[in-house]
Amino acid sequence: MEKKNTVLLTVIAVATLLVAVVGATFAYFTASNSSTGNAAGNVNVNTATESADLVLNVDKVTGSNNIFYPGTKNFVGATASASFKDNNAPADGKEYNISYTLEGKVTLAEAFATEVEWELYETETDLSSGLITCGAITEYTPTEGENAGTAIAGTKTQSCTLATSLANDASKKVKSGTINAGDLTATVTHSGTVKTNGTTAGTTKYYYLVVTLPEKGTDQSADATGKTITIAIDKIESTGSAVAAS
Repeated sequence: MEKKNTVLLTVIAVATLLVAVVGATFAYFTASNSSTGNAAGNVNVNTATESADLVLNVDKVTGSNNIFYPGTKNFVGATASASFKDNNAPADGKEYNISYTLEGKVTLAEAFATEVEWELYETETDLSSGLITCGAITEYTPTEGENAGTAIAGTKTQSCTLATSLANDASKKVKSGTINAGDLTATVTHSGTVKTNGTTAGTTKYYYLVVTLPEKGTDQSADATGKTITIAIDKIESTGSAVAAS
């Protein structure tokens, strides 16, 4: 009987050890592959790789309005940078890349008669305070068609320009598209990477989702009474991390 008890206890001990090992392994992979967050705060990216604990820092930059007339531009933005948690860089001096996916959306409150254009820009320069410059809102006057040269009562137009550092550099435009007349939404996605920099945050990447209701010169009076467009960068979510090339 004593021998049977010994065998039974041994089996229980082995089973308990297996549960502990499997549980620890599951916890390890859960921590190593966690990736949550949105574009309104810090996102912890836990990794056991090289014993580094990384953080994907995310923040939002908002535009000025969401009422559009022919010629209006507006934007919303977000930033991303990488750092070590609590600025505790590893002793080996290695730096890390954090990869992520950005998701945004452009939503029209009602159908437009004119297509709406959107562009996503990526830059390492903070342009939020001077990204778009708009003139005064004035009465809308078509330059073509049967109403050419005649101001249309109750309608408005606006002239807006994009910062030249973006407008003149095609490499900073990473995505673009059009919401066709009659459609209501567009989804914007982009993949990016940021790198740590020792005990300080690495270089910040600035993202600007710019929306334009183009002024065509033709009769756009159906879209010239002021329509609402909502622009959002909903989240920037980590997809992985790796040791950066030295």
